[in-house]
Amino acid sequence: MSVLNLDAIKDQGYEFDQLDENILLIKNFLTSEDLKILWDIINSSTEEDWGLQLHYTKHLEDRAEELTGKRDIEAAGIERTQNWDDKVTPLAGKTNLVQELPDRVSKFFNKDCGFEFRSFGTIQRMYDGTELKAHYDDRADVRHVWASVAYINDDYNGGELFFTNKNIEIKPPTGSIMIFPATEEYEHGVRHVTSGPFRYVLPAFIFDHSRKK
Repeated sequence: MSVLNLDAIKDQGYEFDQLDENILLIKNFLTSEDLKILWDIINSSTEEDWGLQLHYTKHLEDRAEELTGKRDIEAAGIERTQNWDDKVTPLAGKTNLVQELPDRVSKFFNKDCGFEFRSFGTIQRMYDGTELKAHYDDRADVRHVWASVAYINDDYNGGELFFTNKNIEIKPPTGSIMIFPATEEYEHGVRHVTSGPFRYVLPAFIFDHSRKK
């Protein structure tokens, strides 16, 4: 039985597409006011701001050490996206959406699921020539049980979200959110973004702390 509560999503007035038993595209998750706030942050962020995610590699090395006893990411079989350290800017201290959005997402799940809905703490950007290679999220942290990605724009070229094992490839509309499991069955990635507008999204994970780290 799925932990997603489709009736609750309908009752909140959202339209959604169920692309798979466990893959949802929920429309208009971000309001016009939300989008204005996020664009103001994007437009005021400097290149230095976009380079503050320097812990990315360290996080993967920490996970590799947990799995194998060595800080060798490749040997641990963890997918690593190259040149990722200028793709993310933090939201903490800039907007209350950091706390508000996880609360919205929590209402899409059964109340007794026992999950922690982590903050949407960063904006992620992708530009000409960048991609996100196929991966699944509980490989990096076994406590990841679901993933969510909210879309700030859809006018970029390329950059489709794809699911390796599901024959699904999609460019979600502005304001929507994708929700899907973090397991290997739902391995996913993002196609190369090509010339034109940058691709901006808000990623967040849903945690189950009963699973050992």
